[in-house]
Amino acid sequence: MLQFRLLSKCIALFFARNRYLSRTFGLVFGLTILAISFSTAQAHGGATHLPSTLPASTARILTCELVPELVIEAGEMPIEERHCVDGMGVVRQCEEVAPFSFMPIDTNLDKNIVPPPLKLNAVGETACANGMADIFACNSIDLQSFLPLADIGGDSANGNDLWGWTDPDTGKEYAIMGRTDGTAFVDVSDPVNPVYLGNLATHARNSSWRDIKVYQNHAYIVADLNSNHGLQIFDLTQLRSVTSPPMEFAETAHYDGFGDAHNIVINEESGYAYAVGTDTCSSGLHMIDLSNPIEPRFAGCYADTGKIFNTGCLRYHDGYAHDSQCVIYNGPDLEHNGKEICFSANEDTLTVVDVSDKKIPLTLARAVQPDSSYVHQGWLTEDQRYFIQDDELDEMCNSHQSRTYIWDMLDIDNPLLIGSHTGSLNSPDHNLYIRGRYAYEANYTSGLRIFDIADIANANLVEAAFFDTYPMDDATKFASAWSVYPFFDSGNVIVSTITEGLFVLKPRLEPDFTLVPSDNLLSVCAAQSSSTQLALTALTGYTGTVTLAVQGVPQNASVTAASSAIFFEHNGTKDVDLKLDFAGVAAGRYSFVVEASDGAINQSTNLTVDVVETAPVAATLKSVRDGGIGAVLLEWQPSAGAESYVVEVATDADFAQIVDTATVQQTNYTVATLLDPRAPYFWRVRANNLCGTGANSAAGIFELQRQYLPLTYKD
Repeated sequence: MLQFRLLSKCIALFFARNRYLSRTFGLVFGLTILAISFSTAQAHGGATHLPSTLPASTARILTCELVPELVIEAGEMPIEERHCVDGMGVVRQCEEVAPFSFMPIDTNLDKNIVPPPLKLNAVGETACANGMADIFACNSIDLQSFLPLADIGGDSANGNDLWGWTDPDTGKEYAIMGRTDGTAFVDVSDPVNPVYLGNLATHARNSSWRDIKVYQNHAYIVADLNSNHGLQIFDLTQLRSVTSPPMEFAETAHYDGFGDAHNIVINEESGYAYAVGTDTCSSGLHMIDLSNPIEPRFAGCYADTGKIFNTGCLRYHDGYAHDSQCVIYNGPDLEHNGKEICFSANEDTLTVVDVSDKKIPLTLARAVQPDSSYVHQGWLTEDQRYFIQDDELDEMCNSHQSRTYIWDMLDIDNPLLIGSHTGSLNSPDHNLYIRGRYAYEANYTSGLRIFDIADIANANLVEAAFFDTYPMDDATKFASAWSVYPFFDSGNVIVSTITEGLFVLKPRLEPDFTLVPSDNLLSVCAAQSSSTQLALTALTGYTGTVTLAVQGVPQNASVTAASSAIFFEHNGTKDVDLKLDFAGVAAGRYSFVVEASDGAINQSTNLTVDVVETAPVAATLKSVRDGGIGAVLLEWQPSAGAESYVVEVATDADFAQIVDTATVQQTNYTVATLLDPRAPYFWRVRANNLCGTGANSAAGIFELQRQYLPLTYKD
C-alpha cells in the first residue's frame, strides 16, 4: 500500500516537471490511478485528451524525480533525484531509476482514453434565475447560447484555447476556438443564434494545446507537441463572405521559424508576436516581426536557462516561458516608460523582460511566490500597476482552494506580492484576463469566475459573478473551462471548454467606464503648445454622460479637454483630446490629474510632464569600440534635455558623403553599413528634443582595422 501511495505521488510530480511527457501521459495514468482511488496529475496546459499516436520512444515513463527537501509522508522512503536536460536546458527524458520504473504503454493512445462523462446538447438563450441557467449553476451571468463540440467541427476532438475578433468594417464579433484537430470560426454577432462558419485543419498532427491570437485582421495559431506545425496565419476577412457554412478553410500563410509552441502572444501596439514554449530559444520568447502580417520575420530570442528554482512542489529550469503579456509600458514606473516589456509566467517565476531591443533583451526581474507550484498565466490591470497571476498546480500541490495572486508592479524591477484571493471551491485556475474593473478567470471545473478588482490596492478581489460550465463537480482536476475572452464591445463573453464546447455568456455587472492615457509621461516644449489623448471606455452596459476635469496643473500652465462632457449610449471607446500649454513654466517635471465622473462612478489618471525650455546642448563623443564581427560600436555622453540623437558616419570630414545615419534614443549606435577596412571614417552626433535640434558634436575619426578615441577634426 505504501508503494502505491508513493507511486501515485511520484507520477504526479514527474508529469508536472516534464512538459513533454506530462502532456502525453497525464490523462492515461491519471485514469489508471483514479481507478484505484489514488490521485495523479497532468500539468502544463491542463488538457485531458491526447493525440491519437506518438512515437514509441516517447511513450515511455522512466523515472520519478523528487526535490530532495520535499517530504511526502513520514516513514516513506526517498527516491533518488535525477534531473535530465538537453543541451538547451529543456527537460526531455530520463533514465530508469530505482525503485520504480514503468513499462511502455500502448502507443495507440485512443485505447487509453475513457469517454467524457457528460455529453451536452446545444442550449439556447437562458437567463440565470435562482442560481441556475438550464443545468448550469450561475450568478449574475445569463447564457446566450451553448454550442457543443460536435456542432463546431469537434466530433472526435477536444477543445482548448480561444480568442475573439471584431470585424472593423462590419462590427461583427467572432469566436476563434482551438480544437485538438484544428480551429473553429464561429459568428457570435447574434449571440443567441451563433453560426459555425467553418474549420481550419491543423498544419501537422493533432495537439491538445492549440493557441490563437489576432493582429490586423489575421489569426495566428500555434500548437504544442507538434514539431512541424509552426505558425498558421489566417486572413479573417474571409469570414465576411461565407454563404454556405460550414467551410473547410485553407491557411493564408505559414511561418516555420519554430515547430511546436505552447502559446502565441501578440503586442498589437508594437506589431510583434512572441511564441513561447517553442522548440527554439530554449523555450523562451521567440520574437517575430509582424509588420507584414502574412510575411512574419524572425526578430530575436530571449533564452535564459541559467537558473534552477525549487518551488513548494516542483523544480524547474527558469527560462521556459509558458505564457506572457507584452505591452508598450505606460505604467507608474516612469523609468521604463515607452519600452516594450513582457510579463511572463515561466512555470516557476513571474519574469519581467525588456524586449525593446529584440537583439539584446534584458531581464528586469524574477519574482517567486512563496508557495509557487506552476506559474501559469496572468494579466496586467489597465493602468499597468498590478499583475494578477494564476498558478495551475497550487490547488493540487498545496491542498487549498482556488487561489489567485496579486503583484504590485509599482517598481517593475522589484515586483511585490501583496496578497492573494482564495475562492470557495477546489477547481484549479487556468487563464484570466482583465477589462476595466473586472478580472475574468477560467477555473477548470467551476467555469467562469468574474472578480471585481476595484479594491485591488488592498489585495481584495470580490467574486461578482460566475457561470459553472461543468455540472458534474468542482473537483481539483483538469476538466472543462480552458479560457475566456472578455474584450467584445457588446459585453458578451465567450468561454472555451475541453469536453463540452463553446459558451456565449452575458454577465450582468455594475456599469463602469475606464480612463486610460495613451502616454502618462509627456514631454513638452515650454514655447510650444502640444496635445495628448486619453481613451474613455464604457463597459458592462454603461450609458450616461461623463464629465472631465483637470486638477493640479502648475501655475502659468493650462491643460484643457476638447470636450468636457462625453455621452455614451452603449459600450465603446471615445478618444479624449487634451491640449497642453506650458508657456512661462520653468524646465522641470510636473504632474497633474485628469478626472472622469458621472456623479456615481469616479475614475482618474495621473499624467507627468517633462518641460524643456530650449534645444539640447551639443553632444560629446565618448569612444569607438569593437561591435563584434567587423561592426563598430559608437558611444557618446548623454546631453541634457535630449530625447533622441542623430548619428552620422561619412567618408569625408565635411559629411558630404554620409554612408550611415540613424536616429536613436540610447547613447550608442552600432554601424550597420559594411565599411572599407582601408579607409578612415568620420562620425558625429547631434541631440534633439521638442524645442529643436542641438549643434553637431565635434567630429570623431576611426578606421575599421584600428580603433581611435574620438578626435576633433580640423581643416
